[in-house]
Amino acid sequence: MNKRTFLIISIIMSVGLAGCSKAKPANLALTGSQASASNATNQRDVMTYSGKMTGVVETNIFAKTPGRIASVQKDVGEQVNVGDVLVTLETTDLQAQLASAKADLALAEAKYNEIKRGTREEDIRSSEAAYQQAYQKYLDVKKGKRPQEIAKLNATLNEAKQAYDLAKVKYDRIKALYEQGATSKQSLDDAEIALRQAETKYFNAKNELSLALEGPTEETLNALKANVDQTKAMLDKAKNGPTKEAIEQNAASVAKARALVQLHEYNLQNGVIKSPIKGFVATKNANAGEMANPSAPLMTIVNLDRVYLVVSVPEKDLKYMKIGNEVNVNVEAIGKTMKGKVSMISPKADPGTDKFTVKIILNNASHELRAGMTGIVIISKS
Repeated sequence: MNKRTFLIISIIMSVGLAGCSKAKPANLALTGSQASASNATNQRDVMTYSGKMTGVVETNIFAKTPGRIASVQKDVGEQVNVGDVLVTLETTDLQAQLASAKADLALAEAKYNEIKRGTREEDIRSSEAAYQQAYQKYLDVKKGKRPQEIAKLNATLNEAKQAYDLAKVKYDRIKALYEQGATSKQSLDDAEIALRQAETKYFNAKNELSLALEGPTEETLNALKANVDQTKAMLDKAKNGPTKEAIEQNAASVAKARALVQLHEYNLQNGVIKSPIKGFVATKNANAGEMANPSAPLMTIVNLDRVYLVVSVPEKDLKYMKIGNEVNVNVEAIGKTMKGKVSMISPKADPGTDKFTVKIILNNASHELRAGMTGIVIISKS
């Protein structure tokens, strides 16, 4: 620093300190920082403006999926690099959801592949046999019983009648003996059971012969015909194979199941929250055991490799501010005057102060400058 520059800075600092009580804070027009109002002092050919510093790159860290915090790996003030783990969430539920989704996907894929392959030959043969059986039964019932079958039913009825008569005689005889005390109750019970069985067979034989002589009812034929139609439709479906609509529907089911797997994989990956930038932990709002809410930041990471000094400049002095101009910035906190460049001039004045926000960028490889520090920019009118 040459003697002239040192003298200018000394004069400016003296004047600036003398006028501190008269300076009023000004709001920033296009920044969320809390830069203080500039304290401009015109002293011959220089002006000064004070403001606050912010990181050029500042990122809020959010959980992309809700969950309970398992651990917090970094604390305020610690340095982090890209990819460093900041927070981990409990993943037991996420792992279970992923396993369930994978199982559903496997089922959907198996069903889709089966439909796409078409009907197997054994299934077609089975459908053919079912149809032929249903059709033959319908024809047999519709034609009615043949004379030979009627004769056979008559013979069955006669046999059943003889068996019933014999069982009735035997029951009556044993009952009389039981009443005389000449036989046991068990013998009577056995005879009664035999009589009831013979009676049932006799009734069924009479009923079957009667139905055979009368022929099938309309309701019976309709039911059998409906069964024939149903088995024929199933056979046709088996022969024709799956429809285009069925294939597309099952393909859509597979796609939906696969998307769900990808979603749960994404959620599981997001159970480990990493830093997207290099920097320092500026704030921490996460503790183990608490719930992570995707709408609330867990941490704030600030990169301090370069910082902004944010100042407010009145309209009349904007002509001395040009983007790219090199300026001197005095930082009392570290006792240094540093070089910076005008990097942004707001296109619109703050409605509350009628001043324009100006950002001065400073290189900060040593990380001496911190967000929130005060800096004084020195602008030459010449």
